[in-house]
Amino acid sequence: MGRFIRQYKFPLLVIITSVVVAALPLVSVLVSSLLAAIADCPLNEGTVNACQLGSFEIGELLYTLFVAGWLMFVSIPLGMLGVGLGFLLLVVQLMIRSNPQSRDRS
Repeated sequence: MGRFIRQYKFPLLVIITSVVVAALPLVSVLVSSLLAAIADCPLNEGTVNACQLGSFEIGELLYTLFVAGWLMFVSIPLGMLGVGLGFLLLVVQLMIRSNPQSRDRS
């Protein structure tokens, strides 16, 4: 398995990076919702609500994190394109390495 990862590092990095970038806005929404639930604060996209967590005012932070979820409309399609590109690169590399004619030339 380690040899496979070393041989196909670039396509695998493209796939992993694309998935992480696509998921970041969702993570932002989940974190803001979790913090709002912990602090028992209202959370919506329309207004900034006052929210105390300990001695910190986090209402604006929660609002920003929650509204950042709208970036999913851009990040998920781009992530899907990146995953597709990564799989395409992986298939091309697998085909090149399995072709016996390419081994004779090198």
